[in-house]
Amino acid sequence: MATNRGLVILSIKTNESTLVPVPVLNKTPIRTIAIDKDRNIWLGTFGEVKLVKLSVDLKKTEVYDRFLSSSVNTQPMNVMDIMADNKNRIWVATATALAFLDLATDRFTWMPQGNDLPGCLPSGEPVRILVTTSGRVFVAIDKST
Repeated sequence: MATNRGLVILSIKTNESTLVPVPVLNKTPIRTIAIDKDRNIWLGTFGEVKLVKLSVDLKKTEVYDRFLSSSVNTQPMNVMDIMADNKNRIWVATATALAFLDLATDRFTWMPQGNDLPGCLPSGEPVRILVTTSGRVFVAIDKST
């Protein structure tokens, strides 16, 4: 479970919770969480570190912020949502853009945005992602920003 105090494991059987140490996040509130097909846990935050992959054994972390640096975009790249699809991609909605990380190539692809442009997302803030089992991607966009 993603919380303001970090990552928490909640046991449904015992109703007990355990805080999982993720030193790279240093108790940064976690905004969103996803699990990929290899059962790695992906964490998104509004903190200094934005996107982290946590191994299934909860012992190894890898920071993916090199893709979310200000050199890519002049706006803050706070991670609003993360979703894994069945093609081994991690979809990331930031405060200003939508992208996916192809885990096979370790490359990010940014989705273009623009009003009335063919093949582009509408302008606005992508806030939620839903990926269906058939691979369709739905994106909720806040157009008030």
